[in-house]
Amino acid sequence: MGIGLKIKTLRNSIRMTQETLANYLDVSYQAISKWENEITLPDIKLLKPISNFFGVTIDYLLDNENMNEEIYLKNTLEIYNDLSNKGKIFEAIQIMRKGLKEYPKNYSMMSKLAESLILITKSTHEHLMEQNAKEAIKLCDAIINDSNDYRLIDSAISTKFYSYIDLKEFDKAIEIANQRPSMWHSKDFLLQHAYRGSEANKYTQKMILTLMDQLSMNVFSLTSNLQGGEVYSTNEKIDIILTSIKIIETILYDQNYLFYSNRLRRFYTYLGIYYAKLGMVDDMYLVLEKAKGLAIYYDSLKDDAKYTSIIVNSQFNLPEKTFTNSEQPDFDTYINRLERKEFDAYRNESRFIQLSNYL
Repeated sequence: MGIGLKIKTLRNSIRMTQETLANYLDVSYQAISKWENEITLPDIKLLKPISNFFGVTIDYLLDNENMNEEIYLKNTLEIYNDLSNKGKIFEAIQIMRKGLKEYPKNYSMMSKLAESLILITKSTHEHLMEQNAKEAIKLCDAIINDSNDYRLIDSAISTKFYSYIDLKEFDKAIEIANQRPSMWHSKDFLLQHAYRGSEANKYTQKMILTLMDQLSMNVFSLTSNLQGGEVYSTNEKIDIILTSIKIIETILYDQNYLFYSNRLRRFYTYLGIYYAKLGMVDDMYLVLEKAKGLAIYYDSLKDDAKYTSIIVNSQFNLPEKTFTNSEQPDFDTYINRLERKEFDAYRNESRFIQLSNYL
């Protein structure tokens, strides 16, 4: 049996059309037809992707040897995770692109690539937002339509939702969201009722941290104009942010904030912006100095550490496993916020200049 007939047999065995196979291999469906009818042969550069796609060896096609996909995926994901944890999202994307050229049907790599394409636009590649979102949707559709892995499908649906948000196609995003289960039927809430004993305690503490983070960030988001924040006065926005701070400080009452020092730095920085707008200079400096200290503290977190609040003292902060979309230190993000126009009136004051000094 020639290579063309082998491709046809393999394609039919998984009930895939020529058009779908062509999309995966980035060729025309006419090329697939010509292969299968023994009119032409695939380009030699396509032999490895074809063999990997169908899970056969190149030896089966042309007497060459195939790389083990499982080992390749494990090694590639390790590199990807390391880059992602360091905020090197662009490099992580390139790793996934390379992997998919080798294994065009690997849905795990598709999922990681789609997630990274959406994440990177939030940091340094906003100019590519539309292009990346469209590519992510295409990848997500392939996973949703062709994969049998529920976890990957579930993730793809969420990534597709955020892709539509980036494209400002909010009606499509709402349609996806309305098809999803409510939070009460999510894995997180269901598991909380299933565990018992120490396992239940540990899982409940994990949920408390998650809900603390979500609640404080959702309250804070009320100040954003994108969330209808224009309905609030500056004084009301200050009260909202103080509430966000209180949520975190209630759970982490012993001030061992670890990861959440990043959240507090953000809250205190914006608090400073609103105090500046009102001309409340002493309050502005007080909260900006707190923000500075929190940024320096957050950047110092290099080793795994345990939360010490009794409410969440089974939980750890793991810096090396924390996914970030930025390579810059949190202190640099804080400095960037000091460039806001609200601070122009104070920029030349020695006390304000001191805020920019690391020490």
